[in-house]
Amino acid sequence: MTCWYDSLNYLLEYDELGKTFANVARVLNPEGLFIFDMNTIYGLAVGWQRQLAYVEQDTEELFEVHRTSYDYERNIATMKITGSFREGDSWHRIDEEHRERGYALREIRGALSAAGLVELACFGDLREMSEPKPESHRVWFVTTLLPRF
Repeated sequence: MTCWYDSLNYLLEYDELGKTFANVARVLNPEGLFIFDMNTIYGLAVGWQRQLAYVEQDTEELFEVHRTSYDYERNIATMKITGSFREGDSWHRIDEEHRERGYALREIRGALSAAGLVELACFGDLREMSEPKPESHRVWFVTTLLPRF
């Protein structure tokens, strides 16, 4: 089972993360793996904030700009996306707001353990398959069910 591209960061409350892990543990096959990635607090608070506004796409048919902010008390990053796309001779505007929470590794590990999942590996750099560092923007976990005797 996999959950990619920081989907779990959209769970803004710690208890939501714990409930999600508990549901994963409930449906995971006894020898199955649960592999997921998450943005780190550093990735959201520093990486996302390096450019507070930037043009993501600018073509003849599409224009997209991103604006970011960070709530340091709650560890929640907000990305506002404004896009315009051409349809014939008309342009249409779309506005989205994405909010993601960064969790400390100890919080993620605590929620995994409480759900009955055990960490097999955690990487801060997937290409090097190295341990997370304080400046890791993202972490990847490989977990499985806690053995039952």
